[in-house]
Amino acid sequence: MIASQKPEELQWQWRPHPIQLLLLSKQLENEIQDGTHRELSQSWNLTLTDSSSDSSSEDEATTRRPHDPETIQTQLLELLVRNIAKGKKPKPEAPKPKADKGEPEDLERFIQSLENGWAIEKHKYKDDLTKIRYTANLLERPTNSKFQDPVPWYESYHPKIDLAAARRLPGEQRVTLDPSWQTWNVFIEALRSSFATKVGKEQAITE
Repeated sequence: MIASQKPEELQWQWRPHPIQLLLLSKQLENEIQDGTHRELSQSWNLTLTDSSSDSSSEDEATTRRPHDPETIQTQLLELLVRNIAKGKKPKPEAPKPKADKGEPEDLERFIQSLENGWAIEKHKYKDDLTKIRYTANLLERPTNSKFQDPVPWYESYHPKIDLAAARRLPGEQRVTLDPSWQTWNVFIEALRSSFATKVGKEQAITE
């Protein structure tokens, strides 16, 4: 009976091993989490399409040999990529806080924007040191000369959290860091004590 089948019909008997599909699906899931599934699809020469472009993908599929095992495998890979991508929920993103320029009345707004970002994007800001470095990048020189400049303030704080920076200081080649300076609470209270309003500074001191 098999001998009577045409070569193209025999090729339909090809099936990928279930373990291969399982391993492939896990690899694709990891790639999509890293945001690199587009590069992965290009390396496999896959065509990622959504439901709105099904007609064009069908036209393209007709140019392939439908009974070719390689064609069947490619179609399975495309289906896996699309299904995993559709099932992956996008992670929430918080708006970037407006920079702080040393204005006391604006400091609490700045801190609240940052902490809202920590709550929304927990996957990005998992440790205090990352939060401190991100905050430092949002400190800018004031446009009004009556306000204290937060940039040199952070330049003096930075060696307390960065060992390489601490060792570059004169006479500080052998230095150990105090871990408390690397905590968000200590950093933000130090910021408040230098740049908050009079009431905010008093609160920072009592805390």
